[in-house]
Amino acid sequence: MNQNLVRYTTVLTLWLALLLCLPTLLLAQTPTPSTAEAARAMDREARLQETRVQLQELKQSLTENRARIESLRQELQHAAAADDDEQREIFAQQLEQLEAQRRNLRASFENIALGGVDLGIFGDLPDQDDFNWQDELLSIMRPLFSEMRQLTERPRAIERLRRDRALLNQQINVVNTALNNLAAVRTVDLDEAALNRLNDLEQQWQERQRDLMRQQGIVQLQLDNLLEREETVYDQANRAVREFFVGRGLTLLLAVAALGLTVLILHGGLNVLLRYRERKSIPRRGFKTRVLLLTYRLFATLLAILVFMMVLYAAGDLVLFALALVVLIALLLSFRTYLPRYMAEAKLFLNAGQVREQERLIYNGVPWKVSAIGLYTRLVNPELDNGVLRLPMSEVAGLISRPVPNEEPWFPCRPDDYVLLGDDTLALVERQTPELVQLKIRGNSVFYPTAEFLAAKPRNLSRGSFLVIVTFGIDYQHQRIALDQVSDIFNQAVRRALAESAAAEQLEDVLVEFSEAADSSLDYLIVVTLNGAAAQYYFKLGRVVRTACVAVCNEHDWVIPFNQLTVHHENSFDALTSNPVTEQVEK
Repeated sequence: MNQNLVRYTTVLTLWLALLLCLPTLLLAQTPTPSTAEAARAMDREARLQETRVQLQELKQSLTENRARIESLRQELQHAAAADDDEQREIFAQQLEQLEAQRRNLRASFENIALGGVDLGIFGDLPDQDDFNWQDELLSIMRPLFSEMRQLTERPRAIERLRRDRALLNQQINVVNTALNNLAAVRTVDLDEAALNRLNDLEQQWQERQRDLMRQQGIVQLQLDNLLEREETVYDQANRAVREFFVGRGLTLLLAVAALGLTVLILHGGLNVLLRYRERKSIPRRGFKTRVLLLTYRLFATLLAILVFMMVLYAAGDLVLFALALVVLIALLLSFRTYLPRYMAEAKLFLNAGQVREQERLIYNGVPWKVSAIGLYTRLVNPELDNGVLRLPMSEVAGLISRPVPNEEPWFPCRPDDYVLLGDDTLALVERQTPELVQLKIRGNSVFYPTAEFLAAKPRNLSRGSFLVIVTFGIDYQHQRIALDQVSDIFNQAVRRALAESAAAEQLEDVLVEFSEAADSSLDYLIVVTLNGAAAQYYFKLGRVVRTACVAVCNEHDWVIPFNQLTVHHENSFDALTSNPVTEQVEK
């Protein structure tokens, strides 16, 4: 209880210290101008001088454009008076192009003079009457979307200007190619009318070239203005930290602090009480107590969320409030979707589901005892090293437990036990955990996943007693003594051999009986019962028994038969006139 109190006091002290440090961070002064800032000022002055030159050039272009427009209008009037429809159409098209060029020149002059600022923000405001009911429902989300748009405005503007610059470069290259082609064509001998037409066409393309060059300068100016405001990583980090603690970050920090304190007081106090009950060995909770705990935890969670939202609302930060509301709505929608699963988990928490405390279940192929059910279910296997698992409710919901008697084993072996695997491999168990079982086989350490080890159906030879079973056969010529003498002689010989072996003290019984009359031998079943302490000699004891039986046969001149196989060969032509040929071959 004292340790928990110290822990909670430490957490509260840290929160208070953080809140006390916030004013110091908020009053941090901005750094003084550096050498890099002076260099940027010189660069800005150079760009201003370049802007003045561009404005002068645009003014000259506007004067020339105005003179050409006046000239074309006079020529258009002469063509109209002369009823020359072809010339009038040509002059009208050229006049329209010059008018569009003049508008572009004026826009370029204004844009360069204003430093390439975005004038689209001064457009007409959208009519509020155009909003439909969907926009009204999402109006609370507009601050969040506006904030996200503002955060990404500068990178998007830079990318847009770079695309425009690349497109203008391509257009300028096309215009240069067209002018080069016109210059090459003019070297050919042409009549006066064709040359005049080529001159007019060349003049149009030169005007287009100058217009594209001016647009390129405007785009480059806007791009330079955006890149000029680019800060170093240190400046960005410094400004971000200041803005975080001064503005929205402070609000979010206070809201999280309020949420954490609420959870710490409500849930932490309950956890202290539950751990106190465990230390005092108070009997496990009943159904009514579990219902009360579940209701309390739901109330504490809702109260913590309400406190978080109230802090954001009181601070007047609509962006954070909208973002928190989106998250809350998503959680509510997911709760509606997964309501059956939550109901099943609630039943588990109430100890009224398919998994209950103090019962046995199988998880990942390993048996476990359900020690406690709460927000996390505690599984225990006393036979495993670190045999404790904590599983969330969602993982336990698909399992089924059953009552277990006290004498039912939880694992087939323990460390230092000898086991015989399904493939007749003798292994020493060195360690067993919930994930792996470490075995020692022929001096080498081998690791088995625990589930695969259990699937191998290991036989534990070290617990209790185990049997060594050997089948041995003699020839049929000893049939007269097979039932009354051979069994006793084998029994005495096996006992003498085992008495001289390393497992002499662990020998419990020897049984020799006639087994069956096989195809080529009279077989005897030899069963040796030994204590589990002799498990490491399992295979060696089988060899000792066979060696003793062979020694007996040598001593009494008993024949040890070999298996025979009778094979009949039939020739399709001689089958009707001769008998089958019989051969005896050794297996």
